[in-house]
Amino acid sequence: MRKVAAVLSFFALAILLLNCGGSSRPAGVLLATTQGSVGIDSFGIDLSSGNLTQIKTLAATQTTPSAIVIDPSGANAFVADSGTNSISAYTVNSDGTLTAGSTFAVKGSTPTALAIDHAGKFLFVANQASNNVSVFSVQGSTLSELANSPYLSGLLPSSVTVSPANNYLYVTNQTDNTITVYNIASTGDLSPIPGSPFPTGTAPSGSAIVPPQSLTTATQTYLYVANSGSNNVTAFLVCLTNITPCTAADGSLQTLAPTSIFAAGIGPAAIVVDPTSNFLYIANKTSNQISGYRINQATGGLTNLIPFTVSSGMNPVALVIHPDGLYMYAANISSANISAYKIQTQNGALTALTPISSDPQPAGLAVK
Repeated sequence: MRKVAAVLSFFALAILLLNCGGSSRPAGVLLATTQGSVGIDSFGIDLSSGNLTQIKTLAATQTTPSAIVIDPSGANAFVADSGTNSISAYTVNSDGTLTAGSTFAVKGSTPTALAIDHAGKFLFVANQASNNVSVFSVQGSTLSELANSPYLSGLLPSSVTVSPANNYLYVTNQTDNTITVYNIASTGDLSPIPGSPFPTGTAPSGSAIVPPQSLTTATQTYLYVANSGSNNVTAFLVCLTNITPCTAADGSLQTLAPTSIFAAGIGPAAIVVDPTSNFLYIANKTSNQISGYRINQATGGLTNLIPFTVSSGMNPVALVIHPDGLYMYAANISSANISAYKIQTQNGALTALTPISSDPQPAGLAVK
C-alpha cells in the first residue's frame, strides 16, 4: 500500500507542476532581434491567453541584427546582420532558447529583409546598400550562397515575399517605388519575369501574399504592399492562373478594379496576413498604430475593420501572427517592448494584451 501511495503521490506532484507551469517547454515561441543589445530575445507564448514570458537568455548576434526567420520545421532560425553583411544561424531548442551555429558571409551589402521558401530549401536576402538579392541553399542550419548570387534588384530593396508554390519571388524597392518579380528556378536561381518591375505607391516597405484557400479551386491570389511614403496599401492580383484579367500564369501583377489603393496610417512599415487569409494588418511606424482590414477573397479589395486602428508602442517596425491565428505581436523599436493582441476570429478585431519589455530596439520578429 505504501508503494501504491508513493506512486500516486508522484503522479499527483507531476500533474501539479505541469498545471503550475513547472514544465520548461513553452507552448509557443517568439523571437525578437534587438539592435540595442546586439542579440535575440526569446519569449514563451501561453497559447491559452497569448501572454508572453521572457526566457532569460539573450543569444548574441553580429552587428545590427534586423530581420529574423524560422524555417518551416521550426528547428532553425536565421538572422540578417546588417552591420556585418552576414547571416547568423541558430538551433531553436525545445525550451525556446537558441544555440548559436555558424555565421555566413553575404556577397551583397546591408542585408535587411529575409524570406524562406515554404519547403525550407532556399533563403532569400534583400541587400539594401548593394541593390540586389542573395539566395542561399538551406541544409538544416547550414547555408550556401548560390554561385550566381546575388541578383540585381531595384534601388533599396526592402522586403522579400515568396509565392505559395515557391515559384516566384516578390521584392519591393523603396527608392524606385516598384516591386520586382522573379521566377525561382528549381536550383533557386532568380530571373526577372517579363514586364517586371511593377509600380507601387511611394517608398514600399513591406509585402504580404494571400494564397488560395484551396489549390483545387479558382480562388485568386493577391499581393499587398505597404507604402511608407504615401501612407497606403497597394493591392495586386497575382497571375498564377490565366483567369481574366490575367492572360498567362506567369506570376505577373495586375491592379484591382475599381481601386488598388487603400488608406493606411502614417508610415506603414510592416504588413502581415492571418492564416485564414481573411484579415490583413499593418504596423504604422510614425502614428504608433496597427491598422486592420478584412480581405474580400473574391475581389482582393480591403475593408477597414471596426475599430480600424489600435495603439501600439513607439514606432512599430515588425509584425507576426502565431500559426494558430489567434495572437499577433508587434516589435516597437523606440519603446523597447513587444505589443501583443488577441485576434477575434469572427471579425478580425484586435484586443490589446499586456505588452512585455524587451532589450533595446527590437527590430525583427519570428514566431512558432
